[in-house]
Amino acid sequence: MKTLFKYNSLKLRGISTVFKYGVAFFIYSLIAVCFLTETYGQTKQFPTIATEISDDDRSCGLFCLESTVQDKDNALSDDNQFARLYGSPGFLAGLGAYEGSLELQFPSTLPAETWSYVRIGADESLLQVLLGGSLGELLSDVLGSVLLGNQEIEIQARTSGGVAVLSRTSTQGFDTDRVRLVQNGTGDYFLAIKPDAAYDRIRLTNRSTALAGLGSEYTLDVYNAFYLDGADACGEFRFTSFDGEGISLDLLGAGVENAENAIDSDLNSYSEISIGTLGVDASMFQSVYFETLSAPEDYFKVKLGVANAGVLTADLIGGIEVRAYNGSDLVFIRKLSGGLINGLDVLGLLQSGNAVTLPFGPGVAFDRVTVGYTSLVSLNALSNSPILLYDVQRFGATCPDPDPIPLPNGTNAQQ
Repeated sequence: MKTLFKYNSLKLRGISTVFKYGVAFFIYSLIAVCFLTETYGQTKQFPTIATEISDDDRSCGLFCLESTVQDKDNALSDDNQFARLYGSPGFLAGLGAYEGSLELQFPSTLPAETWSYVRIGADESLLQVLLGGSLGELLSDVLGSVLLGNQEIEIQARTSGGVAVLSRTSTQGFDTDRVRLVQNGTGDYFLAIKPDAAYDRIRLTNRSTALAGLGSEYTLDVYNAFYLDGADACGEFRFTSFDGEGISLDLLGAGVENAENAIDSDLNSYSEISIGTLGVDASMFQSVYFETLSAPEDYFKVKLGVANAGVLTADLIGGIEVRAYNGSDLVFIRKLSGGLINGLDVLGLLQSGNAVTLPFGPGVAFDRVTVGYTSLVSLNALSNSPILLYDVQRFGATCPDPDPIPLPNGTNAQQ
């Protein structure tokens, strides 16, 4: 596009050269921004109808009852306003129990395999537990969150005929390839759902399954729901969560802090992926999700560091692993074994306290990248050395890299 806007093409009589250059630069910048927005951006499509489903009432004072869903239409726009759903176990033997249920209808039917996202708000400790995927119950013990077994959030994708084509609750865990809790780069939480059948509405329900704490009340805030329309070659809409494998009650110190920092707009902020006292055959990974599948020739870059990296050795650095997935299929694995990647002395740079940016070319399509520790041997020496994950970005022919590199060779999932 630069060739379309040569300064000497503007021949405005009576106007200074400086002004001519300024006009040309302004026009170039404006059109370039519009071009990039149109080419790489996606548009959020919001529901147009909000319907309260629950018939329950809650007490709002002496001789006062009100709906368990408040301000339902706030969930139809992207303005930081929210609808609030109330749930309570009631009192003795469930007397006075109530739940809040809200349905959000899109203007048209979404095809099968389409992701929808619902921005929600609730108790922070509960959401952090759910963000940890299958680690939820263990994290609940460590973080002291008593809400996991008391408050239940349910999401459903439904048809106009009233059929629920996909349903999942927080009690079951939001940790599948079709329903997950994720964060964006500003730290907002989203329930993401992808049914294998067409649907046109999302239903959220907030209830309590508590046996203790009778009379308590729990809230769920629903800010909006949307799906994305258009191409997203650069992975502009990135989300993140974390999970672990082979972990038991020795979780203390393991997990991910400030997960959203790995996908925010600040390249100098980072999340911390900690292994704590993980045993052999255990792992801790942070995932970065791209809304659309890459092209096979696309590649990604990971910027990372390691805290207290002086303890790193050529053997221990092999416990750091980068993976790529296509849906639930693992398509790429690369360990930082040996400390050299594409001729870069990764071990030496990390040991000196520097962050490094590493390119990886899976050679196949991918829509998720994970970074973390995996321990085929004990990594207790790294218990106080979390991975600092600064950024994960995707590049390719339709998403130019501002700092281009020769495309790395592909690596299959067995390496």
